[in-house]
Amino acid sequence: MFARVATDSDDLLRIRSAPGVAYVLPRDSTPVLLPDLFVESIRAHERELGAESPARTFHRGDRVIVVSGPFKWIEGLFDRTLSASGRVRILLNLVHGSVSVQMEAAELKRAG
Repeated sequence: MFARVATDSDDLLRIRSAPGVAYVLPRDSTPVLLPDLFVESIRAHERELGAESPARTFHRGDRVIVVSGPFKWIEGLFDRTLSASGRVRILLNLVHGSVSVQMEAAELKRAG
C-alpha cells in the first residue's frame, strides 16, 4: 500500500497509528519518498497482472479442466482463489474419491 504524505504534516503519525497498520517500511528509519512516476508504474503493472489473471474469471462451482501438469485433462470444480498471484484451489473427482488440489489458475480452462 502506498500513501501520499505531506512532509510538513502529521500524516505519517496518523498512518502509523491507524487501525490495522502494523508498521511502515522501513521499520528502523524514515520512510523513503518515492517519485509519483515510480508508484504509477507499479500500479500499472499490477493492473496488467490483474487483467491477465484467469483466477478472476472463475467462480466457486465452475467446472474447469486442468491443461498442464500431472492432472492434465482431468475435470474438476473451482473452489476458490488462494492468492493474488494466481494460486487457486480446485476439487478433483478421482477414482478413490474427491481431492482438493492447489495450482496456478493459468493451468486451468473453463470446461465446455
